[in-house]
Amino acid sequence: MSQVKIVHESLNQESIQTQNEGLVLLFPVTRVGAIAEIKWRQIVDLCNRSQISSLIVIDKTPNMAATRFFTSQSFQQNHEIWILNRPSTEAIYDSQKFIQLRGNSWIIQLHDDDEWEGKLQLDGASHELTAFQILFHVGSKVEHAKNADYDNLPARVNFTLLPSQIWNRFTAFIESQSGHVAGSVDATLNMIVRDVCFLSNNIEFKYYYNIRHWRNDRAGRGHLTELSREDGWENYSSPEIAVLNRTIDNLAALSYFKDFYDEKKLLSSISRELSSFKLHFMKKMFLYYKLILSKWGYKKNRTELLTKLITASNITTMSDLILWLENLPHLNFIEARRKFWVGAVGELEALSRH
Repeated sequence: MSQVKIVHESLNQESIQTQNEGLVLLFPVTRVGAIAEIKWRQIVDLCNRSQISSLIVIDKTPNMAATRFFTSQSFQQNHEIWILNRPSTEAIYDSQKFIQLRGNSWIIQLHDDDEWEGKLQLDGASHELTAFQILFHVGSKVEHAKNADYDNLPARVNFTLLPSQIWNRFTAFIESQSGHVAGSVDATLNMIVRDVCFLSNNIEFKYYYNIRHWRNDRAGRGHLTELSREDGWENYSSPEIAVLNRTIDNLAALSYFKDFYDEKKLLSSISRELSSFKLHFMKKMFLYYKLILSKWGYKKNRTELLTKLITASNITTMSDLILWLENLPHLNFIEARRKFWVGAVGELEALSRH
C-alpha cells in the first residue's frame, strides 16, 4: 500500500525528490467543495487504474482540505504519494521549483479545472529525451474541439509527459531566477521541449483543456496584462510587456539549456525568438505606447523604453535593453530576475560573436 508523505514549509521541509522511476502525476489543487472533491476522487481512480509511480499533489486549498482528503484515501498500488503544501498566493510555476524527479521518469500535470478520461501508462522503451503527447482537446467532454493549432498552445506542454532531464533542468531554471518566474514560463518550457525532445503521440489518454483565459482576443489581452502585473511590471503592465517578458525568458532558457543544443541549432533558435518578438509585436508596441505616454507618469522612462523596444532587433540590443531596465522605477519585484537575465542573455551574446 502507498504511504503519503507531506512536505510543508512550516516544518522546514520544502523539496520533493521522487525515489521511484516511471510515470509521475502532478496535480495542483486550488479549488474546494463538492465539485472539487469529484476531481480528487477521479485522481485517486486514475492512479488505481494506471501505471503511476508517483503522485504529487500541490495543496493550496484553505485549511489543507486536499491534504486531509488524500491522506484518507486507499491507493491500490504501491505509488509514492507526496503532498506539497504551498501558500494559495504562490504562482503555480513558483511552486514547481520544489519538485525533482529520479532519472528515467516522466511527469505530466492534470489541473482541477479541466477534464480527462482514459488511463496513463508508458508503453515500451523510450529515449531519455522522448516527450509523450496525450490526446489534447480544447473545451469540455460535452463540447470540445481538436485543431492542429491547439498543439501550439503554450499550455499544451503542461499536459505532456516530460522526461526527467528536462523537468529537473526546468525547475532549476525557476530557482535560478530567485524563486519567481513569469506566468508565461509555460511558453518557455514548450519552446525547449519542441526544440530538444523527440515527440511521441502513442498515449491514448484524452485531456479537455479549459481555455477560459484565451476564449477571445479581449480575454487574452486582459489575461496577459494581469500576468505582467503579477510578475512585477506595475504601471508598465500590458500584453506587450508580457510578450517582452516571455521573449527574454525564452532567450535566458536557451542559455540555460544550451548543452542540449548544437551550435547551429542554438544560433537558429536565438534568431527565431528575436524574429518572433519583432514581427508579431513591435508595430503594436509602438502604437500602444504612443497612446499611454500621456496617460501615465514617468514619461521620460516610457519614451526611452519605447525606443529600446523598437531597436531590440538582435541579441546585442536585447542585452542592452535588459541592462537598461534597471533605470525603470518601482520595479523592485523583477530585479532579481533581471540580474539572472543579464547573465544568461549575456552568455548568448558572447556565443553569437563566435
